[in-house]
Amino acid sequence: MELNNVAGYSGETNTAYSYESYTVTMSSLSSSTKLIKVDAYVPNATNPRAHRIVQLTATVGTTNIGFAYAVQSGQGGFQIDNNAQVIGNVYTNGAITGANGAKITGNTVSVSSILNLAVTGNVDSDTIVDSNISGYSKQHTSITNSIIGGTAWANTLGNASNNVKLREPRLIKLVIPVALRQVGRKIIRYPQFPR
Repeated sequence: MELNNVAGYSGETNTAYSYESYTVTMSSLSSSTKLIKVDAYVPNATNPRAHRIVQLTATVGTTNIGFAYAVQSGQGGFQIDNNAQVIGNVYTNGAITGANGAKITGNTVSVSSILNLAVTGNVDSDTIVDSNISGYSKQHTSITNSIIGGTAWANTLGNASNNVKLREPRLIKLVIPVALRQVGRKIIRYPQFPR
């Protein structure tokens, strides 16, 4: 939020965002407490079809702290549906389940699994299923029915020759028992020897 990262932030008026606009109003309640009010309009404040107000009280410290994630959740994870997007990085101790065009435009970490999701950044997850990852992917267990844009690391690949595809010929590094390399449309097995 700008309040945390920009000293002296006092709000903004009629800022366009996608098909909406919003206004942020800041009011001082004390030297360290602010009332933050956000008026959001679809499509705009002049001719609104929808209008929502979100208001909160925040305590302002003296240290600027950067938060690396747009969304962070615990063991319950979260679900993204109906072409919804998270713009920024995501971290969860649970699963991330997508549906109907769900997308994350940043790096994504899930201690559990990622299912049916498009991610434009890199992914670190225990399991990836039915997903399209633009960057690299690091897993502890498996990748199944997914497209990986960069290098992929995993213990197992679910039916790798048919369902896990790389956008470019790159190395898929299997921890055990073999390494696979895709050359054009052909995947070649290489034995992986202990080092």
